[in-house]
Amino acid sequence: MIMPKKKNKETKTAKPEATPQPSQSKVGNIVAGSLLAMAMDEPRRRELAEFSDIIGVLRNDKNFTFREIAQWIHEHTGFETDHNAVYREYTRGMPPEVAAGEALDDDHTEKEENGY
Repeated sequence: MIMPKKKNKETKTAKPEATPQPSQSKVGNIVAGSLLAMAMDEPRRRELAEFSDIIGVLRNDKNFTFREIAQWIHEHTGFETDHNAVYREYTRGMPPEVAAGEALDDDHTEKEENGY
């Protein structure tokens, strides 16, 4: 026969109270206005799709790495991007195993070019 456990009557320590946060009503309008202005100043992130054909030519016909393509786009247009975004644009719609192969090929090419 299993005996029920006895309840421990030890006192439990109280949880510390949360640090009071500034009220939204005091700073809400200022913060929201500042954040809205900052959001409006951010560059559009999805414009890379406009370079899809260019990325394809540089990658397929000219054997550029994704880093080189990102740098090329920046130098010729001023559009800031990175190799990860170029890779995502290039592989969009590809089956995952094909996209993974592109990443491995790119890594191999970069290592060869850098003497690794």
